[in-house]
Amino acid sequence: MSEYGEPLSWEVEGGLDAKETVRLCGCGKSKKKPYCDQTHNMVDF
Repeated sequence: MSEYGEPLSWEVEGGLDAKETVRLCGCGKSKKKPYCDQTHNMVDF
């Protein structure tokens, strides 16, 4: 721990099983945030 109580290292406890591929919204206009709903195709992005 640092002098501020922050961890200075971490332990790997296991992995994640990917069930499906998802897209995260980058344009900020999605109605399904944080996921992409293809709105970027309709806005000036």
